[in-house]
Amino acid sequence: NNIVLSDGDGNVRQVIDSSGNVGIGTTSPSRNLSVVSTTDTSVEIKSGNTNQSSLWFSDILDGNIGGVLYTHNDDTMAFRVNDSTKLAISSGGAATFSGKLIVSQSGADMIDLTRSSVGTYRLAISNSDAFSVFDVGANEDRLTISSGGDATFSGQVQPNSIYFDESGVRS
Repeated sequence: NNIVLSDGDGNVRQVIDSSGNVGIGTTSPSRNLSVVSTTDTSVEIKSGNTNQSSLWFSDILDGNIGGVLYTHNDDTMAFRVNDSTKLAISSGGAATFSGKLIVSQSGADMIDLTRSSVGTYRLAISNSDAFSVFDVGANEDRLTISSGGDATFSGQVQPNSIYFDESGVRS
């Protein structure tokens, strides 16, 4: 037996099925909570202006082992994994990571660093395991370090800033 909530016109709005699953916008929820719509769907978690809105992921032994938290008084969002914050994003967009940042894709792995007044530089690891700093605007590698440790520079090296001799590099 299901518990059904309908509006005044008989349209089903919410269902609790015999398994305890709750459906909003559906008469047959497939999960503990199913929110279904034929248009945009959203779920709102609202708190006071200086409080926190949270979505927690728990298990039997830990009530807050993971979560997504939004702190309203400083407008920051945090992602918690294994009971500690691993990523925090400030209201200005600065992201703070705890642990390693791993970027992986097929082909070259890369991170673009952009500053509006300067341009975009790309940190990349090529298919041949070379590391490079690539100037996107100039379409040119500025620094390449091969997997064997050989370095190649492009552009100007400032006088008196770096010296090369048979024993290596000295600054």
